[in-house]
Amino acid sequence: MSKWIVFIALVLVFNVVMSVGFVWANNLVWDFFKVELETNDTAHVSLEGDLYEVVPIFWFSGYSISIGQTIIVNEGETVHGGPLPRTIPNYPFMLFWVCMLGNLCFTALALVLHKTRLSTLLGRMENRIAKNRETS
Repeated sequence: MSKWIVFIALVLVFNVVMSVGFVWANNLVWDFFKVELETNDTAHVSLEGDLYEVVPIFWFSGYSISIGQTIIVNEGETVHGGPLPRTIPNYPFMLFWVCMLGNLCFTALALVLHKTRLSTLLGRMENRIAKNRETS
């Protein structure tokens, strides 16, 4: 029974570490948004008499989040400024998959550890069913 206590402790520690990491990763991403939105807030730039408005835009992919800017000219014309060199990894997405794969591995390990008891239980059930068939 001690192997099950160790196993459950490992699963709990793994999931607590993943939960703390997930909270940290979400805070990191939201701090990135907050800083980028405050520093790249909608700005009005005047060049040669025309009024330009610069609006930040975020791009999300599975592995990164980056910020770019769109320049809107006063007549409604939109020009993409392209992505800025500010990019961070999408840690919450990555941690989700690490947690998912880790828990699948723990499930497989539990089945392997439990296989001996399960196979003996199934063997006993088959013997009992066979005896009941013989008597009836």
